[in-house]
Amino acid sequence: MSIVFYARVRTETHQTPKVEKRLRKEVVRLKEVLKNSQAAEAKSRHRAEHVALAAAVLILRKPDSQDQPAPDNVIPLRPPTG
Repeated sequence: MSIVFYARVRTETHQTPKVEKRLRKEVVRLKEVLKNSQAAEAKSRHRAEHVALAAAVLILRKPDSQDQPAPDNVIPLRPPTG
C-alpha cells in the first residue's frame, strides 16, 4: 500500500486507517526502546571506563604495609618485585 492510498483514504473518509495508526504506535514504541537502549549503552560504557581505571590503578600501585596478603589459593599475575 502506498502513501498516496493512505492519503486518499484519510481525505475521503476523514479517518486514519487502522494499519497507519498501528504503525504510528509502533514507531513511537520503537523510538522509546531505542532511547532506553542508548541510555543503557551509555551507562554500560561509563561503568566499563570505571572498571578499566580501577584495574589500572590496582595494577600500577605499589604494595604497602596495609595490603592484605593473598590467600594461599591465589596466584599473582606478576611476581613481586623487590
